[in-house]
Amino acid sequence: MGRTPRCNQNCIHCYNYWRSGDEIMSESKLYGEICSKIIDLHPVSVVITGGEPLLVFDQIKPQIVRLLNNNISVSINTNAVLVNDEIVSFLKQN
Repeated sequence: MGRTPRCNQNCIHCYNYWRSGDEIMSESKLYGEICSKIIDLHPVSVVITGGEPLLVFDQIKPQIVRLLNNNISVSINTNAVLVNDEIVSFLKQN
């Protein structure tokens, strides 16, 4: 669905060579456009990754719902440092 190169960690083993800590994809419209293209392709599943996707959770949350409503399984590749009660509740419901 896209990625944000921004991360809240700086792990030496990280495979994400593009991470900078300063950049962030912040336009919800862009995530919506990417989601629409994914839905048009009819995949079975997608993985949302980054950097750290939970840094933009409020922006990807509605897109996760859209994907699920289109019978597309969604996984999130996260370091889980930012997981909170709101995120846990959303993931549990979905």
